[in-house]
Amino acid sequence: MVRCVESRPKRFFLFLGLLLGFLLLSTGLRADQVHDGDVAPRGNPDGQVDIADALILQRIASGLITPTADELIHGDIAPICNQDGIIDVSDALVAIRLATGQLTLDLTPPVITITSHNNNDTVYNANVTISGAINDSTASVYVNGTPATVSNGTYSAGVTLGAGPNTIIVDAIDTCQNQSQLQITLNYSTGPTNVSGNIITNTAWSVAGSPYIVGGNLTVNPGITLTVEQGTEVKIGSTYGLIVNGSLVINGAESSPVTFTSNAAVKAAGDWQ
Repeated sequence: MVRCVESRPKRFFLFLGLLLGFLLLSTGLRADQVHDGDVAPRGNPDGQVDIADALILQRIASGLITPTADELIHGDIAPICNQDGIIDVSDALVAIRLATGQLTLDLTPPVITITSHNNNDTVYNANVTISGAINDSTASVYVNGTPATVSNGTYSAGVTLGAGPNTIIVDAIDTCQNQSQLQITLNYSTGPTNVSGNIITNTAWSVAGSPYIVGGNLTVNPGITLTVEQGTEVKIGSTYGLIVNGSLVINGAESSPVTFTSNAAVKAAGDWQ
């Protein structure tokens, strides 16, 4: 007597085929959006979600294969846009719906702007409010990692600055984990700093002490270097001058220049030398 034994893979593919047929006939599915699901081929995902991805997720859910760290991240697609941290049959079902066109991928990140400040602005208060616009009312916004208040298409958050340049990072993350980011630099100045007389030791002026107000003739002594860092402003009083007997190094940048200007209320040529 010959006994026929149905193999596990045959049962699995029969189950998946019946499930796919049911889903294709279903008319009550919502056109929800998901973010990921691309796990096939294993170790080299091809950038799309198809039946091969559903097969791998089903095998993971059934305990037939052990998922890699990347597969745990990319394969966890259910519940839709609210992943539960595990891979089970619901993830395979979502992958099938993606593969058959019953779902579309939400790959569009939220659009954010920063309107409160411009890049490389100099501010004179350590406590500032970063604000701007966000086009997705369901998105969360973080400013330097701190949750911002989101309301009516805008966001705002307070930030405490340190002296000198400060990096401000604004992140927006929607419910499907699509993320966008903006970054600017704000320069916090504790100035103005009044200077005059002789500079007798190597000295650096930075945006942290800007603006530097030259209230009398200022001389850089021989063998001494005065370095002026990017973003620094130097205001020289009327009839006064900067005399360099040593070295003057200007470290300006196109995006953050060093500025030498008159300290007069109404500026005119020849105010300083």
